[in-house]
Amino acid sequence: MNYGQSLPPAALPTLPSMAGEAVDESQLKGLSKYFNSQTNRGRANTAKATYAFFGVVILYNILKPKKSTAAK
Repeated sequence: MNYGQSLPPAALPTLPSMAGEAVDESQLKGLSKYFNSQTNRGRANTAKATYAFFGVVILYNILKPKKSTAAK
């Protein structure tokens, strides 16, 4: 074994694309156009939707009518 030799290009693993790298957005359709992990905009939209969802749940729990005790 020669540990000093480098691997040929075909033997190197390919890495998945990271956010912010070039992505052909014309290929994205439907909800994946707005909520995807390949673009910074898609990741930001996903985070905003998550915050909005939890905000609505918290507001619902704060503003819902309190249960009144039944009169006996």
